[in-house]
Amino acid sequence: MRKKLCFIILFLFITLVLENVWSIEILDYTSHIYFYDDKLLKEIYITIASNKLFDRFTYVFQDSYDSLKILDEDNNELFYIVKREGNLRYITIFFPKNISYARVKYVFENISYITFTKTENNTISKHYTVIISDIVQANVINYTMRIFVSKKYNLLDIIPYSDIKLGDNYYVIEFKNRRGLFKVALFLTYVEKVTIQPEKRITNYNHIVILTLLILTVIFVLRYYLRKIRFERVTKGLRDDEIYVLKIIMRKNGIEQKKIEEITNFSKAKVSKILSELEKRGLIKKRRIGNRNKIYINF
Repeated sequence: MRKKLCFIILFLFITLVLENVWSIEILDYTSHIYFYDDKLLKEIYITIASNKLFDRFTYVFQDSYDSLKILDEDNNELFYIVKREGNLRYITIFFPKNISYARVKYVFENISYITFTKTENNTISKHYTVIISDIVQANVINYTMRIFVSKKYNLLDIIPYSDIKLGDNYYVIEFKNRRGLFKVALFLTYVEKVTIQPEKRITNYNHIVILTLLILTVIFVLRYYLRKIRFERVTKGLRDDEIYVLKIIMRKNGIEQKKIEEITNFSKAKVSKILSELEKRGLIKKRRIGNRNKIYINF
Protein backbone atom coordinates (compact mmCIF):
# COMPACT_ATOMS: atom_id res chain seq x y z
CA MET A 1 0.00 0.00 0.00
CA ARG A 2 2.83 2.37 0.91
CA LYS A 3 4.63 1.58 -2.39
CA LYS A 4 1.47 2.30 -4.39
CA LEU A 5 1.00 5.60 -2.58
CA CYS A 6 4.63 6.62 -3.28
CA PHE A 7 4.21 5.68 -6.94
CA ILE A 8 1.03 7.80 -7.26
CA ILE A 9 2.73 10.80 -5.60
CA LEU A 10 5.76 10.44 -7.89
CA PHE A 11 3.50 10.20 -10.96
CA LEU A 12 1.58 13.34 -9.99
CA PHE A 13 4.83 15.23 -9.33
CA ILE A 14 6.31 14.30 -12.73
CA THR A 15 3.05 15.27 -14.49
CA LEU A 16 3.05 18.66 -12.74
CA VAL A 17 6.68 19.32 -13.68
CA LEU A 18 6.13 18.36 -17.33
CA GLU A 19 3.12 20.63 -17.60
CA ASN A 20 5.25 23.59 -16.52
CA VAL A 21 8.25 22.88 -18.72
CA TRP A 22 8.59 25.54 -21.42
CA SER A 23 9.08 23.97 -24.80
CA ILE A 24 8.55 25.06 -28.39
CA GLU A 25 7.32 22.33 -30.69
CA ILE A 26 7.70 22.49 -34.46
CA LEU A 27 4.42 21.10 -35.70
CA ASP A 28 5.40 21.24 -39.36
CA TYR A 29 8.59 21.90 -41.36
CA THR A 30 8.08 22.09 -45.13
CA SER A 31 11.00 22.89 -47.41
CA HIS A 32 10.42 23.90 -51.05
CA ILE A 33 13.43 24.17 -53.38
CA TYR A 34 13.15 25.65 -56.88
CA PHE A 35 15.86 25.31 -59.55
CA TYR A 36 15.15 27.35 -62.68
CA ASP A 37 17.10 29.68 -65.03
CA ASP A 38 20.34 28.75 -63.22
CA LYS A 39 18.90 30.03 -59.91
CA LEU A 40 18.40 28.08 -56.71
CA LEU A 41 15.63 29.42 -54.46
CA LYS A 42 14.58 27.87 -51.17
CA GLU A 43 11.40 28.53 -49.20
CA ILE A 44 10.91 26.99 -45.76
CA TYR A 45 7.58 27.04 -43.93
CA ILE A 46 7.78 26.35 -40.19
CA THR A 47 4.76 26.09 -37.87
CA ILE A 48 5.65 26.48 -34.19
CA ALA A 49 3.64 26.25 -30.99
CA SER A 50 4.41 26.41 -27.28
CA ASN A 51 2.65 25.87 -23.96
CA LYS A 52 3.91 29.33 -22.92
CA LEU A 53 4.14 32.71 -24.63
CA PHE A 54 7.33 33.58 -26.52
CA ASP A 55 8.60 36.60 -28.51
CA ARG A 56 11.48 35.01 -30.43
CA PHE A 57 12.40 31.75 -32.13
CA THR A 58 15.79 30.33 -33.16
CA TYR A 59 16.51 27.67 -35.78
CA VAL A 60 19.75 26.48 -37.35
CA PHE A 61 20.46 26.30 -41.10
CA GLN A 62 23.46 25.28 -43.22
CA ASP A 63 22.77 26.93 -46.59
CA SER A 64 25.04 29.55 -48.14
CA TYR A 65 22.82 32.25 -49.64
CA ASP A 66 22.90 35.83 -51.00
CA SER A 67 19.83 37.18 -49.22
CA LEU A 68 17.14 36.10 -46.77
CA LYS A 69 13.63 37.33 -46.01
CA ILE A 70 11.45 36.02 -43.18
CA LEU A 71 7.69 36.61 -43.35
CA ASP A 72 4.75 35.91 -41.06
CA GLU A 73 1.35 34.49 -42.12
CA ASP A 74 0.25 37.92 -43.37
CA ASN A 75 3.46 38.35 -45.43
CA ASN A 76 4.81 40.99 -43.03
CA GLU A 77 8.60 40.95 -42.90
CA LEU A 78 10.03 39.94 -39.51
CA PHE A 79 13.23 41.25 -37.95
CA TYR A 80 15.97 38.66 -37.35
CA ILE A 81 19.62 38.29 -36.44
CA VAL A 82 22.11 35.67 -37.64
CA LYS A 83 24.84 34.08 -35.53
CA ARG A 84 27.44 32.03 -37.40
CA GLU A 85 29.30 29.04 -35.98
CA GLY A 86 31.46 27.40 -38.64
CA ASN A 87 29.19 26.55 -41.59
CA LEU A 88 26.05 26.78 -39.42
CA ARG A 89 23.80 29.84 -39.18
CA TYR A 90 21.63 30.27 -36.09
CA ILE A 91 18.78 32.57 -37.17
CA THR A 92 16.71 34.20 -34.41
CA ILE A 93 13.35 35.77 -35.33
CA PHE A 94 11.82 38.51 -33.17
CA PHE A 95 8.01 38.71 -33.10
CA PRO A 96 6.24 42.07 -32.50
CA LYS A 97 4.41 40.62 -29.48
CA ASN A 98 4.27 37.56 -27.25
CA ILE A 99 2.57 34.62 -28.97
CA SER A 100 2.02 30.89 -28.46
CA TYR A 101 1.63 29.91 -32.13
CA ALA A 102 3.16 31.10 -35.41
CA ARG A 103 3.73 30.05 -39.01
CA VAL A 104 6.77 31.69 -40.60
CA LYS A 105 8.26 31.60 -44.06
CA TYR A 106 12.02 31.78 -44.77
CA VAL A 107 12.99 32.79 -48.33
CA PHE A 108 16.63 32.05 -49.18
CA GLU A 109 17.69 33.55 -52.53
CA ASN A 110 20.58 32.53 -54.80
CA ILE A 111 21.81 29.55 -52.81
CA SER A 112 25.24 28.48 -54.07
CA TYR A 113 25.84 25.34 -56.13
CA ILE A 114 28.58 23.86 -58.33
CA THR A 115 28.58 24.18 -62.12
CA PHE A 116 30.97 23.90 -65.04
CA THR A 117 30.48 24.68 -68.75
CA LYS A 118 31.85 22.85 -71.76
CA THR A 119 31.76 24.22 -75.32
CA GLU A 120 32.06 21.81 -78.24
CA ASN A 121 30.79 21.76 -81.86
CA ASN A 122 28.71 24.93 -81.50
CA THR A 123 26.98 23.60 -78.39
CA ILE A 124 27.30 24.68 -74.78
CA SER A 125 26.70 22.00 -72.18
CA LYS A 126 26.31 23.02 -68.56
CA HIS A 127 26.70 20.51 -65.75
CA TYR A 128 25.26 21.20 -62.31
CA THR A 129 25.82 19.59 -58.92
CA VAL A 130 23.23 20.89 -56.47
CA ILE A 131 23.52 19.97 -52.78
CA ILE A 132 20.44 20.74 -50.68
CA SER A 133 20.45 20.33 -46.91
CA ASP A 134 17.99 20.68 -44.05
CA ILE A 135 18.71 20.27 -40.34
CA VAL A 136 15.66 18.49 -38.93
CA GLN A 137 15.69 18.91 -35.15
CA ALA A 138 14.26 16.38 -32.70
CA ASN A 139 11.27 18.63 -31.90
CA VAL A 140 10.04 18.60 -35.52
CA ILE A 141 6.85 16.55 -35.72
CA ASN A 142 6.21 16.57 -39.50
CA TYR A 143 8.93 17.16 -42.11
CA THR A 144 8.59 17.41 -45.90
CA MET A 145 11.07 18.44 -48.60
CA ARG A 146 9.83 19.11 -52.13
CA ILE A 147 12.25 19.89 -54.95
CA PHE A 148 11.00 21.56 -58.15
CA VAL A 149 13.41 21.35 -61.13
CA SER A 150 12.59 23.16 -64.38
CA LYS A 151 11.96 20.74 -67.25
CA LYS A 152 14.52 22.55 -69.39
CA TYR A 153 17.21 20.61 -67.45
CA ASN A 154 18.09 16.94 -67.83
CA LEU A 155 17.89 15.27 -64.43
CA LEU A 156 20.66 12.66 -64.43
CA ASP A 157 20.61 11.38 -60.85
CA ILE A 158 19.29 11.98 -57.32
CA ILE A 159 21.00 10.85 -54.11
CA PRO A 160 19.20 9.49 -52.13
CA TYR A 161 16.85 8.24 -54.81
CA SER A 162 13.17 9.20 -54.81
CA ASP A 163 10.34 8.88 -57.30
CA ILE A 164 10.02 11.78 -59.74
CA LYS A 165 6.61 13.28 -60.47
CA LEU A 166 5.94 15.35 -63.58
CA GLY A 167 4.28 18.76 -63.15
CA ASP A 168 3.37 21.28 -65.83
CA ASN A 169 6.76 22.98 -65.86
CA TYR A 170 8.76 21.10 -63.23
CA TYR A 171 10.02 17.74 -62.15
CA VAL A 172 8.86 17.25 -58.55
CA ILE A 173 10.85 15.20 -56.02
CA GLU A 174 9.57 14.66 -52.48
CA PHE A 175 11.05 13.38 -49.22
CA LYS A 176 9.24 12.95 -45.90
CA ASN A 177 9.92 12.29 -42.22
CA ARG A 178 13.72 12.59 -42.10
CA ARG A 179 15.79 13.48 -39.05
CA GLY A 180 19.12 15.13 -38.28
CA LEU A 181 21.22 16.59 -41.12
CA PHE A 182 19.38 15.55 -44.29
CA LYS A 183 21.14 16.13 -47.62
CA VAL A 184 20.02 15.62 -51.21
CA ALA A 185 22.34 15.76 -54.23
CA LEU A 186 21.01 16.56 -57.72
CA PHE A 187 23.02 16.07 -60.90
CA LEU A 188 21.71 18.04 -63.90
CA THR A 189 22.76 19.05 -67.41
CA TYR A 190 21.57 21.59 -69.92
CA VAL A 191 22.66 21.64 -73.58
CA GLU A 192 22.19 24.67 -75.81
CA LYS A 193 23.17 25.16 -79.45
CA VAL A 194 24.85 28.50 -80.09
CA THR A 195 26.62 30.37 -82.85
CA ILE A 196 30.12 31.07 -81.58
CA GLN A 197 31.28 34.50 -82.68
CA PRO A 198 34.96 35.11 -83.45
CA GLU A 199 36.76 36.69 -80.55
CA LYS A 200 36.92 40.48 -80.79
CA ARG A 201 39.89 42.47 -79.74
CA ILE A 202 39.17 44.62 -76.72
CA THR A 203 40.16 48.25 -77.24
CA ASN A 204 42.16 50.21 -74.69
CA TYR A 205 38.98 52.15 -73.86
CA ASN A 206 37.25 48.91 -72.88
CA HIS A 207 40.24 48.01 -70.71
CA ILE A 208 39.88 51.30 -68.84
CA VAL A 209 36.14 50.76 -68.29
CA ILE A 210 36.69 47.21 -67.01
CA LEU A 211 39.50 48.33 -64.70
CA THR A 212 37.36 51.20 -63.35
CA LEU A 213 34.44 48.84 -62.65
CA LEU A 214 36.80 46.40 -60.94
CA ILE A 215 38.22 49.15 -58.69
CA LEU A 216 34.73 50.39 -57.79
CA THR A 217 33.65 46.83 -56.98
CA VAL A 218 36.66 46.33 -54.69
CA ILE A 219 35.93 49.64 -52.92
CA PHE A 220 32.26 48.69 -52.45
CA VAL A 221 33.15 45.24 -51.05
CA LEU A 222 35.79 46.71 -48.71
CA ARG A 223 33.33 49.36 -47.42
CA TYR A 224 30.71 46.68 -46.84
CA TYR A 225 33.03 44.43 -44.82
CA LEU A 226 34.57 47.33 -42.90
CA ARG A 227 31.06 48.51 -41.89
CA LYS A 228 30.17 44.95 -40.93
CA ILE A 229 33.32 44.54 -38.80
CA ARG A 230 32.74 47.94 -37.20
CA PHE A 231 29.12 47.07 -36.38
CA GLU A 232 30.15 43.76 -34.78
CA ARG A 233 32.79 45.60 -32.73
CA VAL A 234 30.51 48.35 -31.43
CA THR A 235 27.68 45.91 -30.63
CA LYS A 236 29.90 43.53 -28.70
CA GLY A 237 28.44 43.01 -25.25
CA LEU A 238 25.00 44.38 -26.15
CA ARG A 239 21.84 42.39 -25.48
CA ASP A 240 19.60 41.19 -28.33
CA ASP A 241 16.94 43.86 -27.64
CA GLU A 242 19.60 46.60 -27.64
CA ILE A 243 20.96 45.36 -31.00
CA TYR A 244 17.37 45.23 -32.29
CA VAL A 245 16.77 48.90 -31.38
CA LEU A 246 20.20 49.97 -32.74
CA LYS A 247 19.45 48.37 -36.12
CA ILE A 248 16.11 50.19 -36.29
CA ILE A 249 17.91 53.53 -35.71
CA MET A 250 20.50 52.63 -38.37
CA ARG A 251 17.72 51.95 -40.88
CA LYS A 252 16.04 55.31 -40.16
CA ASN A 253 18.51 57.80 -38.74
CA GLY A 254 16.66 60.56 -36.87
CA ILE A 255 13.75 58.32 -35.86
CA GLU A 256 11.52 59.49 -33.03
CA GLN A 257 11.54 57.57 -29.75
CA LYS A 258 7.78 57.05 -29.97
CA LYS A 259 8.19 55.37 -33.38
CA ILE A 260 10.73 52.94 -31.88
CA GLU A 261 8.18 52.00 -29.22
CA GLU A 262 5.59 51.31 -31.95
CA ILE A 263 7.95 49.17 -34.08
CA THR A 264 9.36 47.09 -31.20
CA ASN A 265 6.18 46.91 -29.12
CA PHE A 266 8.40 47.64 -26.11
CA SER A 267 7.17 49.81 -23.24
CA LYS A 268 8.22 53.46 -23.07
CA ALA A 269 10.31 52.71 -19.97
CA LYS A 270 12.13 49.83 -21.66
CA VAL A 271 12.90 51.87 -24.79
CA SER A 272 14.16 54.77 -22.65
CA LYS A 273 16.43 52.42 -20.71
CA ILE A 274 17.83 50.88 -23.92
CA LEU A 275 18.42 54.32 -25.48
CA SER A 276 20.17 55.53 -22.31
CA GLU A 277 22.50 52.51 -22.43
CA LEU A 278 23.25 53.06 -26.14
CA GLU A 279 23.86 56.78 -25.52
CA LYS A 280 26.12 55.94 -22.58
CA ARG A 281 28.21 53.76 -24.90
CA GLY A 282 28.42 56.61 -27.41
CA LEU A 283 26.52 54.69 -30.11
CA ILE A 284 23.64 57.17 -30.43
CA LYS A 285 22.82 60.78 -29.66
CA LYS A 286 19.48 62.38 -28.80
CA ARG A 287 18.19 65.70 -30.07
CA ARG A 288 15.22 67.47 -28.55
CA ILE A 289 13.08 69.04 -31.29
CA GLY A 290 10.01 70.68 -29.78
CA ASN A 291 8.43 68.12 -27.50
CA ARG A 292 9.90 65.17 -29.37
CA ASN A 293 13.11 63.19 -29.01
CA LYS A 294 14.89 62.28 -32.25
CA ILE A 295 17.57 59.62 -32.19
CA TYR A 296 20.69 59.62 -34.40
CA ILE A 297 23.54 57.17 -34.94
CA ASN A 298 26.82 58.40 -33.45
CA PHE A 299 29.43 55.98 -34.81
